[in-house]
Amino acid sequence: MHSKPRFPITRDEIATVVAHFYGKVADDPILSPIYLRHIKDWDTHVARLREFWENMIFGDGSKGADTFLIHLRTGEIRPEHFERWCAIFRENAQSLLSPMAASAWGLIAERLSEAYQESARHNLSAMAFGHRDDLENSPLTERPMMPDTEGRAQD
Repeated sequence: MHSKPRFPITRDEIATVVAHFYGKVADDPILSPIYLRHIKDWDTHVARLREFWENMIFGDGSKGADTFLIHLRTGEIRPEHFERWCAIFRENAQSLLSPMAASAWGLIAERLSEAYQESARHNLSAMAFGHRDDLENSPLTERPMMPDTEGRAQD
């Protein structure tokens, strides 16, 4: 795990952004119905997402592939849902963070959204239910490129 974040941000800021963002998602007329069908304990879900984002920003981003499978297994998430998610995320980050932190985190969110959309377009949900061999060469197993502290992409 990285000792320093990939861009200037604190864990408290991550917690604030995640809490505010998923509060907006819970109120969104397009995304909320999907989340509410699948999330039984909203507080636990938000805590997991905070950990996920801390891993993406302070860590190596290795937990990302699991989230692809979780989202695809719902069977109802479409590329336009990820586009909506990303737009709300960027707006939320811009309202709570410095421009540099909002931009860097927004780039990570955008890359995740693009990878999720690609997976949804290729209907990889069928592979998520038991065709593990096919996942080895799919977008699900590719880790999104992460910006470093200067905002440059790195593997």
